[in-house]
Amino acid sequence: MHVQNIPLAKIELNSEGWDEFIFTYPFAPGPVKESIAAIGLQQPIVVAAEKKKYRLIIGIRRVLACRELGW
Repeated sequence: MHVQNIPLAKIELNSEGWDEFIFTYPFAPGPVKESIAAIGLQQPIVVAAEKKKYRLIIGIRRVLACRELGW
């Protein structure tokens, strides 16, 4: 695994299957957002590089919380 910082805007959330996931498990930003605001992002978001964007593999709730925090 290679760890690096990338802009959130480069993470593509239109991947197949995420709509069903969010519909089944609705995102409640409170706890995740509060935790990230208090102690930072402790668990990396996992992506796969694809041309000029990155496809999200794991961490949709963390991505959405970080975007709400303005990261």
